[in-house]
Amino acid sequence: LILYTDGVSEAVNTNNEFYGIDRFLNLIKNIDAKTNSAKEIINLIINDIETFFNGKIQNDDITIVIVKVK
Repeated sequence: LILYTDGVSEAVNTNNEFYGIDRFLNLIKNIDAKTNSAKEIINLIINDIETFFNGKIQNDDITIVIVKVK
C-alpha cells in the first residue's frame, strides 16, 4: 500500500513541468515490491522525484508512506 500527498505528483522541475501521476505510476509498476523493503521502495521513489526536480525548491510537502505486509 502506497499513500502519498499531492506534492509527489505536483513536484515541479526547472522547466515548470509537473512530475505527474503517470510518471509516478510507471515508476511504481517497475519496482519489484517482493524483493525491495518498504524503505528501499521509498528511497527509489524519492531519488526519482529529486532527480526530476533537479534542485528546484518545491512549494508543497512531499510525503510518502508505504505499508508492506509479509
